[in-house]
Amino acid sequence: MAEIVPNMGMTPGILEPPGVEHLYRDPPSPLTVALLVWDDQNIDILPGDRHWAIAWKVGVASNGDDVYRQIAIVRERGPTGPLSHLTNWGPKTKVISEKTTCIPIATLTYEQRQGLESVAAAEPVLRPNGWWNCQNWVVSVLVKTIQNGIFSREQVEPVLVQAGWTASLS
Repeated sequence: MAEIVPNMGMTPGILEPPGVEHLYRDPPSPLTVALLVWDDQNIDILPGDRHWAIAWKVGVASNGDDVYRQIAIVRERGPTGPLSHLTNWGPKTKVISEKTTCIPIATLTYEQRQGLESVAAAEPVLRPNGWWNCQNWVVSVLVKTIQNGIFSREQVEPVLVQAGWTASLS
């Protein structure tokens, strides 16, 4: 079993990345929640090495890029280079300018999205060990949302298959 990283990977001296929550609020209306997959058209990056996030679009930036509220874990850089672990900073609202594929999961109410955020906030971060990465974390969050009645298995499984996930959800 991989080692759980203390404090969700938040390391003293590493500043939390800024978001744009103050400019793009999560609206009280139902929104489509999706799996975002980075670099899925790049054949040099194996499907298991692509970055994943759970996200929903909350606006469009002045340059035309989409703005998403994202739930993900990320690798931060310290003074000597990349840290040896991933970090869960909690939900962040960010402009997405990189090439991503958006695979819709389901439309959720504001209250359901808050439940999703709560599930993600409680999901431990494990130290990458050659098999565990951000995709495993996202899948674990999705499994717990199924258990909590936020998503159904029928909504989640085809999305994961489309993203290249091959393991069972059980």
